[in-house]
Amino acid sequence: MKDTSLDVRKAEVSSVPTRESLVTKELQSQLPKFGPGELPVEYTPINDRVLKRGDRFGSLSFQISLSSHQHHLEYITRCNTGRLTTGTPNLYPFEFWPLPRVMSQWRFGRLNEVISIRADRIIQVRPQTDQKLAGETIVKSVAKRKGLCFGFFESTTKTAAGEICMVAEDVLSLANGCDPDKLREAVLDTNVNKVYTFVDTPSSILGSWILQMRYPWPVEKWRNNIHTDVYALSLGYERGLVEGPGIADVVYSIDETHLKDAGSFRLSWEYASPLYHGTQVVLIAEVSSNSQIRRYSVCEPPKEIPGKCRILLNLEIKQL
Repeated sequence: MKDTSLDVRKAEVSSVPTRESLVTKELQSQLPKFGPGELPVEYTPINDRVLKRGDRFGSLSFQISLSSHQHHLEYITRCNTGRLTTGTPNLYPFEFWPLPRVMSQWRFGRLNEVISIRADRIIQVRPQTDQKLAGETIVKSVAKRKGLCFGFFESTTKTAAGEICMVAEDVLSLANGCDPDKLREAVLDTNVNKVYTFVDTPSSILGSWILQMRYPWPVEKWRNNIHTDVYALSLGYERGLVEGPGIADVVYSIDETHLKDAGSFRLSWEYASPLYHGTQVVLIAEVSSNSQIRRYSVCEPPKEIPGKCRILLNLEIKQL
């Protein structure tokens, strides 16, 4: 009868991972999961079960093409008619903010179920189109609070030479990790606990436009996406939410002439109420005694002037 013990021992030895296989696995975990081209429809939901403090995504090399930049300029101009120098080659903060690109390519695919609710950008250099850049994102923490799930992230964009362009801190609401009922309650609370600002004169209003998407979001490709009406309604919102970081770029474009020679600056914003697609808004400037700090509110139009209007988004731009 054949002695099979030797075959068993060989099989056991072959099943033990070698140093070389462990190194290869480690290197593979450091490479982007998705290559160039359109991301697949299927994605990995982001929640407190899959994200851990200290998770690092990147570094990922990328470039913003001239055509992509021109699309962003066209979007800003639609909102900020007559105030933008459309020929500027410098990218706007939303364009070279690395988090969506890095986390999408590195592991998750489409970032369908996340909502940006607070952000802080330190802009050292505004890179130009087709410039080679590298971005990475680190998970600072993930928290559950009263049934709501939040992720806290730090991201960095650098040039190919290693010069820092941007350091960004973001708080994202991770809808997939939220208790659905608690999330709906939180959305309803924004209608009850409204925040207002007072408009003294018509000159306080710097612009008016209709909130719109920077990018079309077809539901057949972007399932469970917060920018689509179907998914937003399921979470208790009235309709799809526009891209908040894009609105921040619109506001910055209005202030751009004051900062063109300023070098570095800080751009911060925080949601006060949902930014619904199709909502008419006005931009209100807040008087400040510090010439290095400029504060703005994106609001629903006031019914009369002088009078108060509901704040949707608060922004601050500070020269460094």
